[in-house]
Amino acid sequence: MRRGEEAVVVSFDGASPHERHKLMSLGILPGSTLRVLQRRPAFVIAAGYTQFALDRETAASILVRSVG
Repeated sequence: MRRGEEAVVVSFDGASPHERHKLMSLGILPGSTLRVLQRRPAFVIAAGYTQFALDRETAASILVRSVG
């Protein structure tokens, strides 16, 4: 995803149970909408009014589909 794009979470591909739990506790659930605020040096993602940073490996484990 590019900066500013929005997408809907489909699933977590290749994420360990610990990573899935961490993502879900942050509010990243299948069906939720994410927006990319920054890509470097880490991904900064917004889910609703919450913003958080993810390393590349964790961000890559989130499968999304584009909105629109």
